[in-house]
Amino acid sequence: LIWAALPVTAMRMLKAAAAMPPEALRVAGAAAIAAGVLVVWLARG
Repeated sequence: LIWAALPVTAMRMLKAAAAMPPEALRVAGAAAIAAGVLVVWLARG
């Protein structure tokens, strides 16, 4: 959805992610998963 709504911003985010070290990407990915689980848990709770 972000590609359709904000293609320029999405490309900037992709370039920024490509420049990040793998460890930072892993931490960011784990944090995103944890945030998603928390949102679902709160919504269902």
